[in-house]
Amino acid sequence: MKAVEPVPLWLGISISIFLLTLVPLANAAAFPYDVRTFVATGSPSVGNVCDMFGCVHTLQMTFGNNANETVTGIAYFVFRNAIGQTVYLDKADLSSSASLSASATIALNPAAKGNISVFVVSQGGIALSISTAIRA
Repeated sequence: MKAVEPVPLWLGISISIFLLTLVPLANAAAFPYDVRTFVATGSPSVGNVCDMFGCVHTLQMTFGNNANETVTGIAYFVFRNAIGQTVYLDKADLSSSASLSASATIALNPAAKGNISVFVVSQGGIALSISTAIRA
């Protein structure tokens, strides 16, 4: 039986370095999709949308997209009474190109008054913003 000679250390290091250069690295600037993706910008606005059937009061919130690509999400508007119970919930689709802003608009239910919080999640349920408290 013939003895096997150990491989020189320099050869192992050289092979490792060569193999590492073949592995494509991820883009270091990729943005993590978490609560920093969408950030509420400015104050919410209350307005009216009118058509031939009448006018509807609306609530609009604008979010800035901090990601380096288009991101789509769902903005949830949660209405709570004075003791914190949820009394109304509405949602709006939100889509924004890289580094731009997008607005989420809902029709205001006349019965839904009080404290409102709005937040954005991905279609898979991942939080894309922090909850923002607004008063309308």
